[in-house]
Order: sequence, then C-alpha cells, then structure tokens
Amino acid sequence: MTASEPDDVDLLLAQLKTLPLIDTADLDAEFAAYDAFELLLGAVLRAALVQVPPAERYDNNGELFKRFVVERFPACRGLGNMDYASKLWTFRNAVVKNKQTGPFLVIHNTPAKHWKIEQGAHVLDLQSLVADYREAVDNLAPLLRSSPEMKALATAELAGRTVRLVTLTL
Repeated sequence: MTASEPDDVDLLLAQLKTLPLIDTADLDAEFAAYDAFELLLGAVLRAALVQVPPAERYDNNGELFKRFVVERFPACRGLGNMDYASKLWTFRNAVVKNKQTGPFLVIHNTPAKHWKIEQGAHVLDLQSLVADYREAVDNLAPLLRSSPEMKALATAELAGRTVRLVTLTL
C-alpha cells in the first residue's frame, strides 16, 4: 500500500460519513428534514459502536452514543459536554421511538440558530448536526489507528458493512 491509497480505517470512516439519503433529499418536502434527523441519529449510533469491540456493545448503546458525542464532536458542539450528549441521546430516543423531538426544536438550513435557545428549548439545525457528525467521524481515526487491535476492529467493521453484489445466472 502506498501513502496515497486509503487503508481500511480511511474506507470505514468514508463509509460512515456517507449519508446519501440525506444529501440527496428534498429537505423542503413534508417531513423530509424530520426524517433526515432520524437517519442521522442512526448514523451517530452506528459510528459510536465502532469505538469498541462487538462484545462490548451489547446493552451499551446509550453510553457509547454519549461517549462518541463527548469525545469526538467538535468543540462547543458537544465535545466534553455530557449534558449535550445526554440531551442528544434523549432526542434520538424520542425521534426513533415516538416520532417526537424531545428537548429540541428542529430546523434545517439555518446554521446560525444551531444550539441556541428558542421557545425554551435548544435548536438543532440538521445541516449543522450533519457537519458535527462528519467531523466526529474524522475524529475516530486516531482511535482506530491506535493499536493493531483497533485497526483489526476497523477492518472487521468494514468487512461487515460492505455490500457485495452477486449476479446470478439461471
């Protein structure tokens, strides 16, 4: 492998950052932006699970999600902020389980309002949260390169996430 060729860590991170159903959506269509939040929160959880071997994931989704936010999100956007991480986990559960927004107001294409207080609640801007997520995924690289075991974990994750198309001839 040459320095310019991506390794399994690079490929896994690129795969995690790819959000085609959000990036290509007409977010002004009814419920599209709201549905995109659900997809994004699922992506955050998937990335959070990569931090530990599969045996350590069972029944730890909430803790791993919050850890990912606290350790990987950008400064002033979740980094070191357990309150933010906890509220984002509450939001994730409210969206996924009850189709509600929990402790947040949700908007899109209004980055100036992201994480501001309006009507007594924090505001989440979809595009800002996508950018925060993608930066957090980039911040996984040092962890995944930190030891041979973590590199092997990245390789295994990539293999498990890779779709193989098979053509059958009858």
